[in-house]
Amino acid sequence: MLVAIEGIDGSGKTSVSKVLSERLHFRFIEKAIVPAFNLEKTEYIEQRESLKNHSKNDSDVMALFFGLNNILCAKESVYSSVVADRYLITNYFWYGNSSNLPIYRALLEVGGKPELTVVLDADVNTLTERILNRGSMSPKEIEKEIEKAKRASEFVPKVQVFLKDMGMDYLVIDTTQHQVEEIVDIIIEHLTSR
Repeated sequence: MLVAIEGIDGSGKTSVSKVLSERLHFRFIEKAIVPAFNLEKTEYIEQRESLKNHSKNDSDVMALFFGLNNILCAKESVYSSVVADRYLITNYFWYGNSSNLPIYRALLEVGGKPELTVVLDADVNTLTERILNRGSMSPKEIEKEIEKAKRASEFVPKVQVFLKDMGMDYLVIDTTQHQVEEIVDIIIEHLTSR
C-alpha cells in the first residue's frame, strides 16, 4: 500500500508522514532517489539545483527528474506499505502543465496510483510562520521557501483538477487549525472507512 502526503512546504508533510507511518507501521520515504543513488541529502539538493539551473527550470525535465523519485517510491511500495512525503502531486503543482500532461500520465502508468493521496493545505501566514520556526535553514533558503508559500492559494485548486481527472482517491485537510496527531487521526479514519 502507498499513501502519499502532498502539500506546499510548511503544510506539515514531513511531520504528518512520519507520525502516520509510525502509527500504521508503514515505511516512511521522503526522497527515494537519495538511497537509490547512495547520496547524502545535501548531494541530492546540489544535484537538483544544478539540474534546475542547467535546464533553465524546464518543466518537462524537472517533471521527469522528480518523476524518477515517484517511480522509485512506487517500486518500494511493492515490497512494503509506504507513506511517502511527496509522491506525484506536489511535482505536478510546480511543473505540470497542459503540454507535459502525458509525462504525468506515464508516471502514473509506470508507478501506479497511491491508494490515498492526502493534500495538506494551510494559509500563507501559517506556512510562513512554520517556515520561520524551522531554524535549520539559511536566510536565503527561508526567503525562497516564503516566496513559494505565497502560491499556497493556487495549490489545492490546481491539484484537485488533476486528481479528479486521473480518478485518484484523495483527501484535502486544512492543517491551519489542526495538530499533527489530529491530522493523522483524520487520515486513518478515512483509510479505515473505505
